[in-house]
Amino acid sequence: MGVAVAWFEPASAAWTETLTGSRCEAQVEAAILLGLPRWPSATHPARVTTWGVGLRATGLALHDPTGHVFAYSVAEIPSNWTTAARALGAVAAVYGVGPLQQAVHPEPLPAQRLTEARRDGTVAAAWVPLLE
Repeated sequence: MGVAVAWFEPASAAWTETLTGSRCEAQVEAAILLGLPRWPSATHPARVTTWGVGLRATGLALHDPTGHVFAYSVAEIPSNWTTAARALGAVAAVYGVGPLQQAVHPEPLPAQRLTEARRDGTVAAAWVPLLE
C-alpha cells in the first residue's frame, strides 16, 4: 500500500526577506508559526495532530490548528489515495512553493521540485490526521 501525500502550493508566492537577508515565502512562514514544521532535506516529516487534511467534494483542504482552512486544492482525488489515507488515518501534508519554472527548461517533475524546495527551505510538512 502507498502513502497519501497532499502538496498544497499557493497560486502566487509572497516572497520576502528576513532581517538577515534570507529569502523566504511569507505564507510558508505563517504555516510554520502556526505549528506546521519546516521540512528540511534528509529528514522525515514530523507527526502533528493540530493540523489536518479534510476530504471535500471537489478536493482537499488543509486545516490549521484553529480548525480554519489554511489552504484548499480543487482536484479529483484518486481512489487509491483515499484508500491509503484511510488505512493510515494520516496524510503527509506539504505546504509551500517549489522552484520557479525556467522559461528555457521544461517543468521539473514534482519529486524534483519537492527536493529543491526542501533544500531551499520553502516547504513545511507533517503527517497529519485525515479529517472526514
